[in-house]
Amino acid sequence: ASVEALNSRSVSANAGYSFSTAFLNLAGVPDDDNLAEFVGQKWHAYPCTGSMKMDRELKDTILHFAGHLHREAVASAAALAVDRQRSADPAVQAMLARPQPCNTAYDRFLAQQPQCKSGDDGVCCRICIQGPCRISAAVPKG
Repeated sequence: ASVEALNSRSVSANAGYSFSTAFLNLAGVPDDDNLAEFVGQKWHAYPCTGSMKMDRELKDTILHFAGHLHREAVASAAALAVDRQRSADPAVQAMLARPQPCNTAYDRFLAQQPQCKSGDDGVCCRICIQGPCRISAAVPKG
């Protein structure tokens, strides 16, 4: 395992390409499934130092367990990127990054996907004070 100083903290990477993959520039990389595949390819492109022996506590190999943690981190980072696209306000981004005890307008918007296309045709106002149209399976149009 290598240990390096990063912002006055110790960082180690004991399996795969984890340290370098964490600092990849992912700008322009396709999102969704393609992002996970891209990161997975980078993960396997490095001479591995992790053991392929079964770990009794993990009930998996260290390399595979580290890969699962890596995929979870990519999913978390992708969710943060989506939150940043939903609002430019740093306070809203901080709110969206944490579970809320109540539904917000952002939660309601996500639950209403796909939205009706009336707004695309200019039939309804996208900046309505009432928020996004309250569509549901029973009422598919706003």
